[in-house]
Amino acid sequence: KFKNLFLDVWQEGISGINISEILIALLIFFLFLFLRGIFAKFVVKKLEKFVSKSTNKFDNSLVSSMEGPAKFFPVVLGFFISTTYLTVEGEGIIFLDKINRSLITIIIFWTFHQAIGPLSVIIKSVGDLLSKDLLNWIIKAIKILILILGAAAVLELWGIKIGPIIAGLG
Repeated sequence: KFKNLFLDVWQEGISGINISEILIALLIFFLFLFLRGIFAKFVVKKLEKFVSKSTNKFDNSLVSSMEGPAKFFPVVLGFFISTTYLTVEGEGIIFLDKINRSLITIIIFWTFHQAIGPLSVIIKSVGDLLSKDLLNWIIKAIKILILILGAAAVLELWGIKIGPIIAGLG
């Protein structure tokens, strides 16, 4: 009786997904976590070596600021591939789709946020027109605006209306 129950749970699994699919999806995800380390060590380090040969400070700061999103990208890709492997139906597929969309939105806005630092080098080149304090304030305001827009985009994906929240903040 235990054997039949075990085989039934193995085949039916959790929420209609059999255990072997879950294990394979987890294996795919952990493979991408492992690749994240390799990607970070080799690709990012190669890019840092390549841009260190130039005298331009912009490309050095751009590569160093993109290290975080570059390390997060294999995690997002691994989660996406592992969830597409699963045969989920109904509410589960909607939930996994929202998670995938949220992760992709986060990586996009995180990349934009990180790119502001290196772009500030270019913005500061017009320092003759604006004071240093005003330029720093503009850069911080743009970074905060990108964070707020990213959070709003993720909240909208989950069906949370942000219009009333923004009106309340006003």
